[in-house]
Amino acid sequence: AAAERRLAQEAAALEAAEVRVARAVQVGHAEDRIIARAGELGASLIIVGAHARAAGHRSFLGSVAERVVHGASCPVLVIPPGEHTLATWRPRERPLRITGAIDQSQASDSCLDLLRRLEARIPYDLHLVHLYWPPREHQRLGLDPPDPYEADREAVGAISRELQAHLRAHLGHDRA
Repeated sequence: AAAERRLAQEAAALEAAEVRVARAVQVGHAEDRIIARAGELGASLIIVGAHARAAGHRSFLGSVAERVVHGASCPVLVIPPGEHTLATWRPRERPLRITGAIDQSQASDSCLDLLRRLEARIPYDLHLVHLYWPPREHQRLGLDPPDPYEADREAVGAISRELQAHLRAHLGHDRA
């Protein structure tokens, strides 16, 4: 009953912000129920909070968040604890600012596909980042070994052209 009341309060706040909400209280292992419910709903995205506990020099996701990330069939957005500007974002006042990492992997392509669908619903400014390892890319592109202290314009140009074509295929347009 307490969980139902708390969930009703959270749902009411979201509905006041014009977010359509479906709610359910379920019993079981959290990660299993989250993944199962997302499947039942045909979810395009799961958002889950993480405890972000630190151990030594490395931070770990909370065990539930980590297992949801590994078990979900759709993208998972993990939110660490604390205040976030997303909580105060108003879509009619300014676009959402999104930074995404892309690498032409299946996981990256899934994120791009989600962004394409999201773009039709809400305004956003997208900034994409692609990191590469020069020796591997030079070999793949058939270029001379890279100078470790200088950017190679030829390699960057070739990679940029490949990424632009890839983005057009997934987003339907260029996102420089």
